[in-house]
Amino acid sequence: MSYKMLVVGRVRCINRGTKQFFDRDFWLDLSTLQENERERVEEAIKKTVGPAEFVAIRSLFQQGRWPAFGSGQEYAAMKAFALSEYFEDEAGNPLDQIGLAQIVTGQENPILLTGNLVRPHRRYGDESPHHSEQWQNNRTMCR
Repeated sequence: MSYKMLVVGRVRCINRGTKQFFDRDFWLDLSTLQENERERVEEAIKKTVGPAEFVAIRSLFQQGRWPAFGSGQEYAAMKAFALSEYFEDEAGNPLDQIGLAQIVTGQENPILLTGNLVRPHRRYGDESPHHSEQWQNNRTMCR
């Protein structure tokens, strides 16, 4: 690689003790990596960076504030990513949605509701889309 590229990312984290959320920033100057590591990172950031891809390359990143532009470091390009379905605890341990829910609720077996169940509807009658005129929608309360 003949130019310097800065890769930056942000991970949402939670403190297990206080249950407070915070952000953890990561950054990496690709020109500092050996060729095989650089290729691995470049491949991972070509598309949306998911939890599995980030875990595989996390150890290559620096933690902390991103380098300030104009600080003497010149980068020809920059790539940024945010992980929407990946969380860590205060020690940097990865958490899936269940692990996150366990911390937030304090329950060992939390119940997770998907977006379409937040305001549930109950249908009565034939549920075939060909007979939608026969549907009767009644809202239910979720407690």
